[in-house]
Amino acid sequence: MAKALKKDADLDELDAVAYLERLWVNPSLRGHGIAHRLLREAQHVLGRAGLLVMMKAHPDDFDEGANQKLAAYYQSEKQLRFRQVSKKHEGWLVAAWQDPAVNKEDESFLDLDVRETPAIDENE
Repeated sequence: MAKALKKDADLDELDAVAYLERLWVNPSLRGHGIAHRLLREAQHVLGRAGLLVMMKAHPDDFDEGANQKLAAYYQSEKQLRFRQVSKKHEGWLVAAWQDPAVNKEDESFLDLDVRETPAIDENE
């Protein structure tokens, strides 16, 4: 983990942990950046000096390579600074959110021009 964070923080300076277990977006709303937006909101609310964030990027479908694909998606949002823990532990990401970052381009979700269809979360 220290190796993954070496660019962003000294592991000895991190004294709090936020563990993000699961993020789920209705399939009819996927592809609109909602997961990234939710994570940026979490970064804004949770960010503080000494915060280590751990995230489990394990999708609902268990196809080969699915962990890598979802982890790469989360890592594509540079503001979040997620890093892969190791190749051995695919899908596990870490970041140091040392400040409550705000993305000035974020707008209200109320204006999303997409119709949501009912979905059942199979993990409930």
